Amino acid sequence: MTDEPGTPEKQSLHRRTPEEIAQTLGGEIMAGRRKPGERLVELDLVRELSVNRSLLREALRILERQHLVELQARRGATVRELSLKWVGDLFNVLIALSLYAVREMAATPVESFIDTLERRSNELSDMVDNPDPVAFARAMTQTVQIIARGSGNEVLDEVLLYLAHHSVWSTMWNAPLDYRTRHIRRETARQVKRVVEAIRRHDGNAAVINLAQVLEDDRNRAMASLVEMRQQTEEMAALASLRQAAREMSAREQAPVKTVSIKHR
Repeated sequence: MTDEPGTPEKQSLHRRTPEEIAQTLGGEIMAGRRKPGERLVELDLVRELSVNRSLLREALRILERQHLVELQARRGATVRELSLKWVGDLFNVLIALSLYAVREMAATPVESFIDTLERRSNELSDMVDNPDPVAFARAMTQTVQIIARGSGNEVLDEVLLYLAHHSVWSTMWNAPLDYRTRHIRRETARQVKRVVEAIRRHDGNAAVINLAQVLEDDRNRAMASLVEMRQQTEEMAALASLRQAAREMSAREQAPVKTVSIKHR
């Protein structure tokens, strides 16, 4: 029995990496389309996503590392709860670490890191008119990583790098949670420029204030988007349930009525 589902034509259209499969499933979990406690049955997902089983299993292991699913022997994968509080806590941890990093970078700035940060800042300015919020979000994540490296704290750099690439953070930013308007992208790029200028002046307080405004506004908009996304999922589920009930009622009304003939002696 082959491990590849579907027809060859279908397979050629759906050759995806485990990371891409994990992003798809992770996005559904984040949006609330897959509920906490729901089992992710491998055979069903293989058919639904048109991927092979080995790639799917690797994707599920990625989701396990991101704390989005739990893998159990003989039971398979189960969706873990991703509460809004947990997401907010993740944001707050990342913000706290990033602000510590920028203060350290401003205290002992290294010219090469400042130059790299300035180039990234210019790239953000160039992306203001690009209507791709996901690309802008990734560029912002890379900007913070440069600040972490520039802090000179290797542990901090490694922690932020891990959280950016091996936590639910990477899944979150594949959905357009923030930077969806030109105005937001323009103001963010301006604030990042102020961060760079403050670091060049060795002004740690100004660097912290400006970066805090960027990251806290980012958190608030992203959390609001996530709430809206989950509300829309619930509304769509409720509407689908009503439509199904209406179809069943209509089917019962249209069903032929059986008559019973009574024979008189």
